[in-house]
Amino acid sequence: MEDALALVKDVYQGKYLPEGKVDKKSVNEYSKKFYEALEKGWKNAGGKMSVDFDSPDTKMLNALKENVFHFSAAKNREEILQLTALLRDEKGRLRKWGDFAQEAAKVTTDFKMRYMKVEYDMAVNSSYLAARWIEYKDEDLLTYQTAGDSRVRDSHKSMDGICLPKNHDFWKTFYPPNGWNCRCTVVVSHNRKATPSDKINGDIDSVPPLFRSNLAENGLAFPKNHPYWEGSRALIKYQKSTKPYLLETTPNGYKIYESETTHKKTTKPNERRRQKLEYTQNRIVARLMSTQYNSDVLLMPEFEEPRKDLRYDLEYLSRGYKHKPKMADSYLINTKEFYEVKSYEGTYSYGKLKRMVSNASEQANINVFFINQDIPLDKIKEDFKSYLTSLKKNKKEYSTKDVFVVINGQLYKIH
Repeated sequence: MEDALALVKDVYQGKYLPEGKVDKKSVNEYSKKFYEALEKGWKNAGGKMSVDFDSPDTKMLNALKENVFHFSAAKNREEILQLTALLRDEKGRLRKWGDFAQEAAKVTTDFKMRYMKVEYDMAVNSSYLAARWIEYKDEDLLTYQTAGDSRVRDSHKSMDGICLPKNHDFWKTFYPPNGWNCRCTVVVSHNRKATPSDKINGDIDSVPPLFRSNLAENGLAFPKNHPYWEGSRALIKYQKSTKPYLLETTPNGYKIYESETTHKKTTKPNERRRQKLEYTQNRIVARLMSTQYNSDVLLMPEFEEPRKDLRYDLEYLSRGYKHKPKMADSYLINTKEFYEVKSYEGTYSYGKLKRMVSNASEQANINVFFINQDIPLDKIKEDFKSYLTSLKKNKKEYSTKDVFVVINGQLYKIH
């Protein structure tokens, strides 16, 4: 509970005032547990794992991950709000540290243990049922099935055995989970007939308002109208989506992906111009690198602090790439490697190449230098060789795996 105590101390010292701030460590801690729950439920359902961002399974998993990440941030914000409310006693006086810490422990215990257990189980079950949902065909007859023991709620028991096609409106409201700690599931029935309309016992009033939707159909692990979300969307940083979507397919058949977070935002005109140019260069390089490595490419999200953002670690580094760069521009999906693109402003010079090489080598094991002028390739190679020689003289190593330059729209490997 050391992290919980650190959070309590930070709240007492006013770190999260004004409202709206979240504790990144807590958000990461919650997200990691929920990611674990998603993976557990997905595997239990026999869900497929794919590197193809267009596949139904990958789209669903990405949606679930994003949902639990945002849920984690909203959960921590609510935790902080409840802790902040304890700073003063019933008479409005600031509590002494010892009194505050004692009251605060009750809140952190709820959020990190009692609530977490129920939410963890919810994430497991939601993931399990989501994996099953995308495997069903519209015409499949699905049968509602309870756990069949004394703990089953009467409202859920009344739906046990209802058999209807996947595309029936019944499942838009009653596809499980239908409440916290719901253990109901759905199975495909091959030798049954659909339940007649007058025998469908689903009672909308028996389902809590939070759960009157098909979470799986909406790519959710947690209901979108959960109280944690109230007023949080304008306060939490993690609003833009990191879910990849198809940007283009190259003439060679490779796919280029990006997300909402691929695009930087700035109000400064000069910075907007530079960012637009950088984005254009990254797209050109993506097409070239896809062919070079026979791989689809993802233009990476722009995380504010990638090393502190769990999504960067779990969604990208965990795919098999071991080096932890500051933040790379792009990701080679099939080979599980990052590459970094660097360019320069103004007129090319050895000094500018040197800065590009130095900065890019800190960010990824594959570097691409975008040359904005018609500079002879031999000149670039000569300057690069000079840089390596200078490193050797200073007893420094250059460990970057592959180095390329782009000149006049052509990709050339120089190392």
